[in-house]
Amino acid sequence: MTMIDVRPIEGIDIAVVNADDVFLKDEDTANQFFVTVKLQGGTNLIAINQEAFPTKFWDPTTGFPGRVLDRLIQNDVKMVVVGDFNAYANGPFLDFMAECNNGFNLFFVADEDTAFKRLVNALNDDKKLNR
Repeated sequence: MTMIDVRPIEGIDIAVVNADDVFLKDEDTANQFFVTVKLQGGTNLIAINQEAFPTKFWDPTTGFPGRVLDRLIQNDVKMVVVGDFNAYANGPFLDFMAECNNGFNLFFVADEDTAFKRLVNALNDDKKLNR
């Protein structure tokens, strides 16, 4: 079961998603999820656990993580994936993760508190850059 809870963090609504299993199986499913969170949840900020993603997400050579990132950008959504990424510590994924963590829309962190801080900071960075 997937639970979505919109929480106010530092005055900003963040959709917190706890998935028991994979539900973002492809980029269309991810896109629909992002649109639903924006329209029904009223926020473009998402903290989601790693269990929501299929195995192919952890291998950038499949192209899937890049397409998810493209959908995030198209929908003006910022998302933090929360989890332990040691099992996916291959070269391509580590490179992708480092690139994302230096970007504006997709981040990877170890815990929920860091996720909230990262999303608030990303939103504040957007305001500073007039994005």
